[in-house]
Amino acid sequence: MLHHQHLNVTLHSRDGGTYRPREWFDVELDTARQVVTKIVHGSIARYRMDNTIERLVLKKGDE
Repeated sequence: MLHHQHLNVTLHSRDGGTYRPREWFDVELDTARQVVTKIVHGSIARYRMDNTIERLVLKKGDE
């Protein structure tokens, strides 16, 4: 759902190692809340992420 909003960062730990967080995203807080709510309610499959407006929208046919 949020593939295009995934952050591509490399962080350095205190022990000198590096790691890449996989669950960090650059989205508005409201959008993140909508995604989580729709996952919890089981309705996320009816939506898609519109990357031009960076919002969830109903898929065609579910309108």
